[in-house]
Amino acid sequence: MLPTLRYIFSFLLLVFVASIPVEASKAKAVQAPKKKSSTVKPSKPIPNSSLTKKKTTSKPPVVPSKKKVTNNTLLVKKPTKSGTGTKSKKGRVIIPKNVGIQEILTDTLYSEGLRYRHYIFGKQKHSVHVAEISTTDPSLKVGLIKGLGRIDGLERLGDMSIRHDSTSRDTLYAGINANFWRAYRNTPIGPMVSGGEVVHLHSYKQWSSAFFDSRNRMTIDQFTLTGRIRYKNRPMNIDFVNERSDSSGIVVYNSFAGTSIPYVSPVDLEKAALEFIQNRSMVTEDSTEIGLNMQTLRNELANAKREASIEFPMKKVVLRYLRTPVINREIPCLVRGIDSGEVQMPIRGCILSFGNNYSLEQLPRRGDTVYMKFSTNVYGTVQFITAVSGTPRLVRVGIAKHEAMIEGSHAKRFLNQNLARTGIGTDRSRTKNYFVMVEANNEKGKGATLAQMAVIMKAVGSWNAMNLDGGGSAMMIVCGANACTNSTVPSGRKISAALGVFRRQRLPKSVEKER
Repeated sequence: MLPTLRYIFSFLLLVFVASIPVEASKAKAVQAPKKKSSTVKPSKPIPNSSLTKKKTTSKPPVVPSKKKVTNNTLLVKKPTKSGTGTKSKKGRVIIPKNVGIQEILTDTLYSEGLRYRHYIFGKQKHSVHVAEISTTDPSLKVGLIKGLGRIDGLERLGDMSIRHDSTSRDTLYAGINANFWRAYRNTPIGPMVSGGEVVHLHSYKQWSSAFFDSRNRMTIDQFTLTGRIRYKNRPMNIDFVNERSDSSGIVVYNSFAGTSIPYVSPVDLEKAALEFIQNRSMVTEDSTEIGLNMQTLRNELANAKREASIEFPMKKVVLRYLRTPVINREIPCLVRGIDSGEVQMPIRGCILSFGNNYSLEQLPRRGDTVYMKFSTNVYGTVQFITAVSGTPRLVRVGIAKHEAMIEGSHAKRFLNQNLARTGIGTDRSRTKNYFVMVEANNEKGKGATLAQMAVIMKAVGSWNAMNLDGGGSAMMIVCGANACTNSTVPSGRKISAALGVFRRQRLPKSVEKER
């Protein structure tokens, strides 16, 4: 019995020992799929709750939404509180780069080629007025209105609009102030051209100018104008236009100099007459001497002013244009007469005034043809019709950075104060021109520094842009109404000239032929 039990116990022990590695291998076989989960494809995937929770709870930073409009300008909605800027650990304020347009107040399409917009721009809420002009619309024309029609005339923009619309067939749609002007002489600073005729010749420092061709395309550069006449193959340089500094040289006078040369302004004449009367000795109350002789007094004062003028004794040649004036093209002119003293300004013509350094033998004769040409230092093959000057350049080939220091402007107030500003620009393809005016500090917002004005001109769509006369002179008129006040009553400071966009009553001959 005992051996039998011993054999049975040994057999069970062997079986137990043999069963241990079998269970371990089975455990390894069960755990193996957990290490190589890619080899196992469950029938129903179980979502990872931890990953799903992270995706739903994390939110990206709020970015101002953008909306495209037809003119490829990005309009940015007013940012939320989270998008107005946050403070970093060092305490610096992080400002979003593209703040852009905050609120659109007006967006009007006056014609296929003219769009007017008024909106609030940037963090400082600049009140910006923009007239966008298409250069592909042949019914529109960019031109210049000179104050009182004279080189030294000053006039309010609203009065210019009324006077132009009452005397011209073309209708003024929109206009802004143009050149800076000298405070005492009231003459424009920098080159000025209107209808192909030079109003003012000489440049100033390194200031920029904008020249427009017959298709309204704008070119901005540091332009310099020079003039020359020739007859019988004898060239002569033109020294001044519509003004004389001394008794030598050649001066060209056109309709912007006045109705006669030398010209006496009626305003100046009236002031002189009143001053003369006030300084006279007292007369009896029943005397009629003042009333009877007032016109005679004016005539005598006018003659005295003309004779006192440096221009009075100069030899003058009266010319009539045989071709419409334009920059960078030689214009033939017919000599109608030669005289000195007071000479009347011809219709469709000009007067050549020769200084004392020219003898009668050097002057052309009646019936001769004189060729006159005004040329630019750059783009000499382009025929320009209109030109204005200003400072500084605001945008150059898409880079918004003013060049005031380069052009010679250093005044801190002009550079850095928030002022009313006026600027013009053109897009990269030169198919659109932009007339832009930023209002002064008011309840709507702040004026602009030159750096801010450069950013505004770039945001409007300008590839190249420049600054014009601003401050108290800054103004825009749209369809006869002040863009700032929406009033048709003329207001504001008197200015030297206005740059405007006009609706042509007659299309150019080239366009009519195509039709």
